[in-house]
Amino acid sequence: MKKKYVLDCNKMTDRETAHEYIAKVLGFPEYYGKNLDALFDCLTDMKSCEIKMENKEGLKKLGEYNAALLAVFKEAALANGKINFS
Repeated sequence: MKKKYVLDCNKMTDRETAHEYIAKVLGFPEYYGKNLDALFDCLTDMKSCEIKMENKEGLKKLGEYNAALLAVFKEAALANGKINFS
């Protein structure tokens, strides 16, 4: 059975907060680098799971970083066939 994670995008108010929140919800290790490369690495190492983002309009607060963050989730899901992202 796949583990399910839900990320509330309204809680991602800036880059730092977004990475801290993602790390907490997804259970990343303490050494997580809190950047897009580290995010990709941790996502591609995950076991079978589903990751869902709710309130995606909340990501608008991140400005241009919004698109980069979403792209990393999508690329990691393609690279790691064990995770589903929506």
